[in-house]
Amino acid sequence: MKIYQYLASGKPIVSYPVADAECFSDVIYLANDRNEYIELVGRSLNESLDDPKVALRKEYARQNDWGIKIEKFCKLISDLASQSIC
Repeated sequence: MKIYQYLASGKPIVSYPVADAECFSDVIYLANDRNEYIELVGRSLNESLDDPKVALRKEYARQNDWGIKIEKFCKLISDLASQSIC
């Protein structure tokens, strides 16, 4: 998903609360209407690089890196393969 690339930059993201975006509500800004969207864009433009949300976004993206997902998948397959079926 493209959102992980945006999160990896640490930059703020403003979105409407669509289903996919709501899963990221702890690391992105969600606006319920036009006025709130404009307000949140302004807030995000003024966000400092020292803001803890920057590091949180980067960490969230790191945890969802394809390499990590592949490692988890391989471990799951390995664990399943080592279990007795009978």
